[in-house]
Amino acid sequence: MFLRSLTTPVSKLIKNPQAITAKLSRLGIFSVLDLITHYPRDYEDRSKVVPLIDYQKSAVNTQVKVIAREFIGFGKTRAMKVYIEDESSVKSNLNALDLL
Repeated sequence: MFLRSLTTPVSKLIKNPQAITAKLSRLGIFSVLDLITHYPRDYEDRSKVVPLIDYQKSAVNTQVKVIAREFIGFGKTRAMKVYIEDESSVKSNLNALDLL
């Protein structure tokens, strides 16, 4: 790759550039160089496993098993309630809206 190709607009790399170019421009990405040097704003470390019992201390990162689920409400206010369990056998009731 030549240095001059780093200034190529991102729209030339994509077949249908309108929608994707608009999204990338909101992030400040206009050229290939911008795309290469774009880094995420936040980084979430998922290498350390945190059980559900410690969910208030930090972001939870664990594997869970879904025990049951049910839908609550009607129409646009409909939500799914999920009952989960992790390896420490801690049972929790988590509303899907609370996870967002």
